[in-house]
Amino acid sequence: MRRTLGLMVLAVGFLIPMTAGATSYNIHLAGMCSKDWTGSSGLTPGGSGSSSNGGIKGLANAWAAVSVNAVVDQTQGSLSVASSQLKSILDTYCTAPNNCYIYNYSAGDLVLGYTFAHSPTSWNVTSVRTAAGAAGGSTLAGTIASAVACSFASNLTESYARGSYTHDYGYNTGTSIYRTGGHKQMTISNVACVAGSIINFLSFGLISGGTCLQSHNDGAVAYHSSGGYQSVGDNQYFWRSTDASGSHWRSHLSYWVTGTGDVGDNLNHYNEKGWLVCMDGGYSGLSGYTACNSWASTQ
Repeated sequence: MRRTLGLMVLAVGFLIPMTAGATSYNIHLAGMCSKDWTGSSGLTPGGSGSSSNGGIKGLANAWAAVSVNAVVDQTQGSLSVASSQLKSILDTYCTAPNNCYIYNYSAGDLVLGYTFAHSPTSWNVTSVRTAAGAAGGSTLAGTIASAVACSFASNLTESYARGSYTHDYGYNTGTSIYRTGGHKQMTISNVACVAGSIINFLSFGLISGGTCLQSHNDGAVAYHSSGGYQSVGDNQYFWRSTDASGSHWRSHLSYWVTGTGDVGDNLNHYNEKGWLVCMDGGYSGLSGYTACNSWASTQ
């Protein structure tokens, strides 16, 4: 089992008695075209409460923390509005003496980073778990995605997402962001990017978005985004211990400790959402890489 050192540190940390009256919270922040984690699920297939919806059937209760379903509207076009809603949640649950662990997924990565970067508040956020993070943007986002999915997609072009805040310095001092990413492409997104490329060609490039994803992707975002790379590129590895210092955004780490190989999981964008919660012990009766990977693949 290749667990992060960060997870072991957290486990030890919980052996220390907390201040009287303090509460630990797990904040669950979903992704594009969603309004919360357990309800309108955006890119996650299946209805609310379904057992086949990529992981929205439950919230993580790792370390006996209280789970909070973050109601943040990522269906409308405004990143700043979504950020203000998240800020209100962080103000409520993540200030002294309380502390928070944040699980975010997909575009929630962008909303969280933007919120941290554009607020003077320093919340008590112990760590962040990011599944299939989209803070680096996607070539599928843009005008076409906004028309067929939801208007929030306009915030997820690679240029806008990366230019909306400084990803290196947007987080609270000392807060680590543990990232996971998949590389199982999806037929539906392959069709969409080809169709988008054709539309771009026929419109002489006047309609933005819809070009095909880089080769290593989970069907929605490529490694440069889910792996937190400094620059857009067709990266062949999600994360390696041999990556040069500064290759990835500062304060970001891989959820796995590995050698020189690819640590991206053979899961698609949908599967990653539930997989990370499962890995952190959020689902009763499921734990460990093999069990969670097998379970997520069936969702």
